[in-house]
Amino acid sequence: MSNTNKIPPLEIRLQVLSAVDYAPGNSTRERIQSVATRTFTDTCTQLHYQFTWRTISTWLYRFKKHGITTLDNKTRRDKNTYRKTQPNELGEAINEVLPTLGRCKNGSVPKMALYHK
Repeated sequence: MSNTNKIPPLEIRLQVLSAVDYAPGNSTRERIQSVATRTFTDTCTQLHYQFTWRTISTWLYRFKKHGITTLDNKTRRDKNTYRKTQPNELGEAINEVLPTLGRCKNGSVPKMALYHK
């Protein structure tokens, strides 16, 4: 049974980071890439996990910089809030920025300039 969607438990992430210390390789990058080829099994749920070298690298960086607390599962700060811009707010923002933008030869505003503002 392979698990690709569920966030791995903290214990698995700590196993992965520990494996980096003992993996073969002359550099941290080589050891991380070696660990990325391994599969880790959660003994409680029997789910199997495999992680990309980029994920492992991110976990290792966070762990070294901020400790174990950055590995814990966190909920989004904006959970249960409306994340999209309301149409009236977008219209107001466009009307505010439009006069400050330059125009093309044909008189239109370049879309990328509008997006950047």
